[in-house]
Amino acid sequence: MLPTEPVPIPQSPTFWQKWGEVFGFIGLVVGTSIWMWQQPDSTHRYLLGVLLLGCLFDALSFFYYALTFIKRRFHSGLPGVGFLFCFWAWLAYPHPVLLAGGEGFWRIALAKLPDLLVLVVVQLLVHVPLPWFTRVRRPEIRPDNPPGPGRRV
Repeated sequence: MLPTEPVPIPQSPTFWQKWGEVFGFIGLVVGTSIWMWQQPDSTHRYLLGVLLLGCLFDALSFFYYALTFIKRRFHSGLPGVGFLFCFWAWLAYPHPVLLAGGEGFWRIALAKLPDLLVLVVVQLLVHVPLPWFTRVRRPEIRPDNPPGPGRRV
């Protein structure tokens, strides 16, 4: 057998190799949000597409949550992805939805807080397993109640 060259030991990835995409996405969200604040009101309808994309991911996550409940096997879905898109739409929309906001950054930011609270509550309802849906009755296996067809539940 011919001698082969030694296999190089892989280097552990640097901080930016691990987290570069995350910071790039955060920069994209912040940059497009600031850009959208400067646009006329006629372009804000495009944010509805971002919101609908978030709702689609939430519906998919809820479907897998319901499938977990029905089949009693865990199915992950895409937790958090819908929230990212909904948060992006919330951040980029320059006006509050639930309350009438005034002029100025801080007045608008305070008026948008209830919108964010509703968004977080809806996301928690979609992604956090509720105990009455996930409670499974699991009878104990004891010597006087062995598993099998004659098992008492």
